[in-house]
Amino acid sequence: MVYFFIQKFSNFDSMDESDLFVKKVGAKIKHLRKEHGLSQVALSYDLDLSKQSICNIEAGKKNLTLKTILKISKALGTKPSELLEV
Repeated sequence: MVYFFIQKFSNFDSMDESDLFVKKVGAKIKHLRKEHGLSQVALSYDLDLSKQSICNIEAGKKNLTLKTILKISKALGTKPSELLEV
């Protein structure tokens, strides 16, 4: 189990810049969502997306379109540029 944990997170260092950026944006969205007291279900409802999509976005597994970034920023009461400042 410890080996799996070390192996899984040691790959973080070998990520390319774009993958790392997507993960950081996802983490920022998660932080802002929690700061606003929203659940993933509530945010998914506001954005007309599935809860699984929100989960994938926050985990950095989904590359966002500009349209989705705009929708998320509006739902979280922020500017799109703030989501991308990581």
